[in-house]
Amino acid sequence: MTTTAPTTPIHTPATTSADRVLGIFALVFGIASIALGFQFVFAVAGLVLGILSLRREPTARGLAITGIITSGVTLAGSLIAAMVALAVFPFIALAALWS
Repeated sequence: MTTTAPTTPIHTPATTSADRVLGIFALVFGIASIALGFQFVFAVAGLVLGILSLRREPTARGLAITGIITSGVTLAGSLIAAMVALAVFPFIALAALWS
């Protein structure tokens, strides 16, 4: 008679928040950049952290993508606002000189 050892199921470790730190920070910086009035520094930080999270933390993919999108929207808005300001400023300066 042969005896076999009972098999134990293989468990994968549960996903902890430590596995998603960069993704969470990317999302927080992306939201903060919009909430604080299109802050350029927070947007760049959120974009960098989101890209790093995509490469290093596969469990935080959704958080990273959301952080990248919110940071990208903020960067685009900031760049558009800067271009409009640079285009309008000379006309405001000329109008101030003529009055």
